[in-house]
Amino acid sequence: MLAVLGLGSNLGDREANLAGALDRLEQFTRILGISNVYETAPFDVLSQQEDYLNCCVMLDTELDPEALLDRCLDIEAQLGRVREEYHGARTLDIDLLV
Repeated sequence: MLAVLGLGSNLGDREANLAGALDRLEQFTRILGISNVYETAPFDVLSQQEDYLNCCVMLDTELDPEALLDRCLDIEAQLGRVREEYHGARTLDIDLLV
C-alpha cells in the first residue's frame, strides 16, 4: 500500500526529531521519497510557539491504515510527544495524509 505522511516538529532539535522519525519509519516501511523540508509558522494555536520544520514522506507499507496510524503514534511517543493542549507545541507530529 502506498501512503503519504506529513511530519512536523517545533520543539527541541527539530531536524533530529524528523530524522529520528524517518529512521523509525524505515524499520517497517520502504520510503519511496521525501520532500524538501520547509519552515512554517504555527497556525490555529492557543499558545506562543516556535516555527515548525515540516516535510512529507511517501512510503510503501504492508500495514493497513489503522495499523500504520498506530505505529506513527508510537513513533511520536518515542520521540517525546506529549499531548497537553489543542495544537500544542510538539517534538513530533505525524499525520497520515494519503
